[in-house]
Amino acid sequence: ELFGFSPIEEKLLENFFNSKEHQQTISLGGIELTLPSPELLLSMKICCTEKRCDKREKIEKDIADVFSLLWYSGLDFEEIKKRLYKIVERDKVLSIIKGWDKERIMGASILIGIDEDRIKKVFDSM
Repeated sequence: ELFGFSPIEEKLLENFFNSKEHQQTISLGGIELTLPSPELLLSMKICCTEKRCDKREKIEKDIADVFSLLWYSGLDFEEIKKRLYKIVERDKVLSIIKGWDKERIMGASILIGIDEDRIKKVFDSM
């Protein structure tokens, strides 16, 4: 309301503002920043792809972001999945991921320079 617009996945973003559980604080150049947790970012990235059916490039970027969050968040893979499923039901996550076609995964692969089979393997492990 303050900014006059509704951010994507606003319901998920409420988790950031209403709970310290989904916040992390980092220091950047001597300034303390409070950021969303990796699992909250992951949940928002996964869920927003449902609404982007006609925006191929954005979906490919979201898929690349999802892979990067899963692989490089600093959390153990099983741990980030466990945290993710507390925010978004596992069945919903799997349904969305299974909807990502080979062409979109290939586009994400090109964006981040990671073999598409490796990306697919990570998603299949969800």
